[in-house]
Amino acid sequence: MKTLMVAALAVAAVGANVAFAEEDDGIVSAAPVVADPVNPQPGMLANAYMIDYGGNASRYKAMTTLAALSKAPSVKSYEDKAAAFTRGGVSEKTDVNVMKWEGFIKCKRATSYTFSFDSRDTYSFYVNGRQYVDTCYRQESRDVDLKLGWNKVVIVAYLDRADNKLAVEYRPKGSLSDPRPLSPGMMFYDKPVEEEW
Repeated sequence: MKTLMVAALAVAAVGANVAFAEEDDGIVSAAPVVADPVNPQPGMLANAYMIDYGGNASRYKAMTTLAALSKAPSVKSYEDKAAAFTRGGVSEKTDVNVMKWEGFIKCKRATSYTFSFDSRDTYSFYVNGRQYVDTCYRQESRDVDLKLGWNKVVIVAYLDRADNKLAVEYRPKGSLSDPRPLSPGMMFYDKPVEEEW
C-alpha cells in the first residue's frame, strides 16, 4: 500500500512539473481563452436590446460590439430553444431592435465548416472569441475551424420587427452536400447557477 502511495505521489509530482513547464513558456498570448460550459443545457442564451443609434451605421457598429452589449441593459433575457434565429421570445409590443445569442456547438472532431447566413438586416458572427462576420447584411459565407469539443458561438443581429429573422446554415468545408440549418434549439448554453436574492 505504501509503495502504491509513493508511486502515485511521484506521478502527481511529475505531472505537476510538466503542466507548469507547459504553462510557463514565457509568452503571454492575446488569443481569447474560451472556457467550456460548466452546466450545459439545450438552447442558447438570448438577450434582447433596444439600441438608440440614431440611424448612424458607425454608431450602431460601436454600440453593438460584444464589449458594448455586455454593459448595456437587456430588455429581456431568456433560454431560446427555437428552430430559427428570430425575436420570437420577445413580445411584439416590446421595443427591441437588437438580439444577441450565446451558446456552444459540440464537435466530435476538429474540422473546418462553412457557415452561410441570410438576413435582410445586419448581423455579426463570432466563434471562440474571434469575429468572422462583422455587421454584414444579406447573404454571406465564412469558413470556420472548429476544435474538438465545445466551441462558443455568439450571434448579434438587428431584428427590429417580429417577422425578421437570420437564417444560418452549415456544412463541412468543401462538401457538395446540402447545408443543414443551424438554430438555437440545436445548441447548448452554459446555464448559470442563480443565487437567491
